Amino acid sequence: MFFTRLNSLEMYRVKDYVVVQPLMLRVFSLMNLTLKTKDPENRRLTLTGIPVSDIINTIRDHVQKARLANHIAELN
Repeated sequence: MFFTRLNSLEMYRVKDYVVVQPLMLRVFSLMNLTLKTKDPENRRLTLTGIPVSDIINTIRDHVQKARLANHIAELN
């Protein structure tokens, strides 16, 4: 209430996606989405209680475009 915090994350740093839907969220067609990243400040970014959708595909597309635009290749 007294302050605002804004975290930002470069899309090319996203490494993995985890969707969790506990029973109460399923009842309301909601989900929790966690993005696992290589960002040293934000290793995990969780979006809580968002509507069930194909947002993972959208994020995956944006991650790939960001990696291409920044000439980043993932090495395992």
